[in-house]
Parts: sequence; structure tokens; C-alpha cells
Amino acid sequence: MKKIFFFFCLLLGIQGNADVIVHGEEVRLSDLFELPDGVQDIFVMPAPALGQQKEISAAFLETIAKKHHLSCAELHTVHVIREVPTSSMKRQKKHTVQVPVFIDFKRSGDIIGAKDLTWKAVSEDRIGNSIIKDPQEIIGKTVCSFVRAEVPVRFTDVRKPILIKRNTFVMLRVKMQNLLATVRGKALEEGGCGDTIRVVNTQSGKVVEGIVHDNRIVDIVPIQG
Repeated sequence: MKKIFFFFCLLLGIQGNADVIVHGEEVRLSDLFELPDGVQDIFVMPAPALGQQKEISAAFLETIAKKHHLSCAELHTVHVIREVPTSSMKRQKKHTVQVPVFIDFKRSGDIIGAKDLTWKAVSEDRIGNSIIKDPQEIIGKTVCSFVRAEVPVRFTDVRKPILIKRNTFVMLRVKMQNLLATVRGKALEEGGCGDTIRVVNTQSGKVVEGIVHDNRIVDIVPIQG
């Protein structure tokens, strides 16, 4: 059975970054896209807090579009802004918050994609600073330990994928003005892209810190003197 693709344009998105104003607690499909007749308007993600904004990347919009069998010639980063009602000076009753959860259980080392996530309504008093509310902070990362399905994901549950493991040999790279020097080294710690780890220069025996560039290169920051 063939899938039906609808063609649409991103609201206000043709000219670059755009602002999308929402009034409630949810961001719906119609807030982000101009939907043709017959397309169901459904929940996409939680809205930011009152008066706050959330950036949605073009890549994440593309993921949403594919999930709902939509197509568009051009997508741009948008900023979703939660409007503060002028009449909402009174404290509103707390209800539930939509948070990203895994569709199936995940084991340590699993790399997370957008297809692995769904949304779940959780009581607001259960949500603290340890719970991840934005799926873009989960996608592309690696699971640290076993995580059950449909359970709010904590920041400690995921991390950047490990590119360099402890005790592996790497190339230490130092950039000084127009000079690029390299020497063989050994990682004393594991790390992902952008992580700072300790490494040892195998020629001099000196231990220094460097930033993981990829799975074999660590950039050493030269000492300013």
C-alpha cells in the first residue's frame, strides 16, 4: 500500500528563522506547518514555559515531517514562544507535562534515534531538573545503562557516544600559530566528541589534557606563556 505525501510550506519559515507563538501547553502540528485539508492536527511536543522560547532545528522539523508523511521543499530553524496571557496573574492549577520516553527498553551502548522516542504525560510534581524535557538532548546520544520503556529519561541515563576508549593509542595534535605538530599518545580516560580527557605523550611520558576530535585524534591546547 503506497503512502500518501502531502506538500506544504513551513509557516513563516521561508525567509529564515521564524517565531511561532503558542498560547497553550502544547505545540501542535498546525503551529509548525500549514496543513492541507484532511491532515489531522496532533500534539508534537510540550510548549515552553510561560514567556519562554524553545528552538526547533530544521533537522528535527524534517524528522517530524517524515513521521507524519509530509514533505516540504525548504525547512528552517524556528523559535516557539509561549505567550503570557494578560489575564493569567493568578497561579494556574498544575496538571501534566509531556516528556520524551523510549518506545522500547534500551540497553547500555544503544545509540538513540528519533524513531526510538515518543511522548508521555507525566504529573508535573514528578518532573525535576534531572528529567530531560527536550528530545533534541537525547537524539544521537548513547544509553549509559538499562532504561525501561515509557519512563522519563534522566540526564544521567544518556551521554555522548564514546569515540576514544581508555588505554587506546591516539594522535596528539597541537596547533601553534602556523605550526601543526603531532605525536603519538595514549588515552588515560574515555571520551566523546568535545570531551576533555587526560592523555600521555608516549615519547616524553608527560600527562596532558586534550579535547577529543574524533576516534583517533586528541587536540592539545597549547599553554599560553
